[in-house]
Amino acid sequence: MKADYLIVGSGLTGAVVARLLADAGYSVLILERRSHIGGNAHDFCHPSGIRIHTYGDEYYGFDLGKLKYRCQKRSHEYLPDVHYAQPCVQVNSPAPELAHIRSIEWKHMMQSEFAERIRGSVVTKETTVTPENPSDYEYPFPDEANSELYEAYRERARATPNLLICGRLGDYRYYDMDQAIARAMLLAERIKSGSSS
Repeated sequence: MKADYLIVGSGLTGAVVARLLADAGYSVLILERRSHIGGNAHDFCHPSGIRIHTYGDEYYGFDLGKLKYRCQKRSHEYLPDVHYAQPCVQVNSPAPELAHIRSIEWKHMMQSEFAERIRGSVVTKETTVTPENPSDYEYPFPDEANSELYEAYRERARATPNLLICGRLGDYRYYDMDQAIARAMLLAERIKSGSSS
C-alpha cells in the first residue's frame, strides 16, 4: 500500500496528526502495536457499568542507550456496599508512607442519573513504577542523564530527512491531553506547509 504519510503509533498525537492530514486530502497509513488506537487515552467498562481509564527512543534500536520512562500501575477495587468512597474524583496522596500517589473514583465522572442507578463504586489506586515493557511507557523520567540522552537522539532525528518523531514519548516530555492535541495540530500544519521542524 502506498501512502503519502506513514504514522507509527496512534497515540493522541499520532491520531490527531493522521486525522488532520487525511482531512487535508493526504493518504495516511497508521501502524499501531496495541490492539486499540488512541494510545493511553483508552478506557473500558467495568462489569458494574462504570467506565474506567486503562492507563511510545526505539527508532534507532537504543544504540545510544535506553531513555527511562515511568508509568502508573493501576489497581481497581469494586466496593459493592458504598455509594461513593471519596469526596471527589481524584484524591492525591503525596505522602511517602503511602504506596499509591493518587486514587480515582470513576463514578464521580458519570452523569448523576446514571450514577444513581449503579450499586457500589470503583476506586483505582495508581502507583508510580519504572516499566520494562515499552507498551507500558506513559511519561519521561525527568533527570539530567535522560535529558542529555534525549538531546542526542533528537539531534539525530533532526538530521534524518522526512522524519518527525513526536508525541509524549517521542518528544520526551509530559503533555496533558489538551497540550498533546494542540501540539499535534501545530505539527500537522507544519507538515502540510512543508516544514516539520
